[in-house]
Amino acid sequence: LEKQTRAAGDAISNSKLLVSVVGICYNAQDWTLLKDNIMTLCKRRGHFKLAVTKMVQKCCEFVNEIGNKERKLDLIETLRTVTEGKIYVENERARITSTLAKIQEKDGNIEKAA
Repeated sequence: LEKQTRAAGDAISNSKLLVSVVGICYNAQDWTLLKDNIMTLCKRRGHFKLAVTKMVQKCCEFVNEIGNKERKLDLIETLRTVTEGKIYVENERARITSTLAKIQEKDGNIEKAA
């Protein structure tokens, strides 16, 4: 279905689909599948910038909701990896990096936070 919406040029449906995929993984608490889907969906050729942006924004919401520090850091690193070098998700990357810096400052890792 994702490939069909992407090939048909339907950016709105494709956006909803990507957000739904990561939402289902998050609700199922399947962290490995969530990371794998984020990586896979961001690397596909021909994806709409709008769709990837909405998916990354939804994942940023997940970062704020996750209580487990290890899972939160893992998701942050995944999001930083997929947003690297993409100007259309620059704001999201900045927010994620800021969150990471705050966590590291809280842990006393001032050098890593900087």
